[in-house]
Amino acid sequence: MKTDQQLAQQLMKIRKEGYPHPLKVIFFANNRQKNRLIVIIVLITMAVACVADPFLGKITLACLSFSIGALFNNFQFIRLIAKGWPFTEKVTDWEKVEGLANAKK
Repeated sequence: MKTDQQLAQQLMKIRKEGYPHPLKVIFFANNRQKNRLIVIIVLITMAVACVADPFLGKITLACLSFSIGALFNNFQFIRLIAKGWPFTEKVTDWEKVEGLANAKK
């Protein structure tokens, strides 16, 4: 779990650099590369195995469908957050956020 200071530092970084593109958030956020790589390896293994057994082909298609649906859902969610960022920036008390970001432990 991240501390308030770490979250405030992230928020200040987003304010300075702007909200990142949703694909960058989905695929290149911290601690997600390993999980995505595991899913990709499992799906590739299933795709190769489905050549030998038609039943595995149906399972692979179902897994691919769920994976693509989940990625699309994440993309849309992050895109909506990015669209709302200008409002979030207006209503945030940036002095408090900066105070939390610079606070000593």
